[in-house]
Amino acid sequence: MIVILFSLSLTLNYPCFTQECWVYRKSNTSNQLFAVFFPDSMNGAVVGRNGTILRTSNGGSTWSTKSSSHPSALLSDVEFSDGNNGIIVGGEDDTSGFSHGIILRTTDGGNNWTSQTVTRALLAV
Repeated sequence: MIVILFSLSLTLNYPCFTQECWVYRKSNTSNQLFAVFFPDSMNGAVVGRNGTILRTSNGGSTWSTKSSSHPSALLSDVEFSDGNNGIIVGGEDDTSGFSHGIILRTTDGGNNWTSQTVTRALLAV
């Protein structure tokens, strides 16, 4: 009984836990997308296949493409510690699997990314 009342309490206080609050937005890419992170309600990033990095500064209403300098990379995760500092990880995608890992770092909110390669693909930050 406590669990049910707790659930009802959450539903009444936070009505956006249901799918009714989701809004469809076009990403303007045909590449597969694997991870999304919003350090605040307006700024966010999405990463995916073929080195895809998308950024938004208006809560996801529109998305802009940012260069990763790794067009064959599978970028698997993204995270920001604040509005400026972020990390993306993944691996270089080739015919035999991942040949090496990639770490991308930004200090300017995702406008520019510096790259570092590592010996193994990274799947999560």
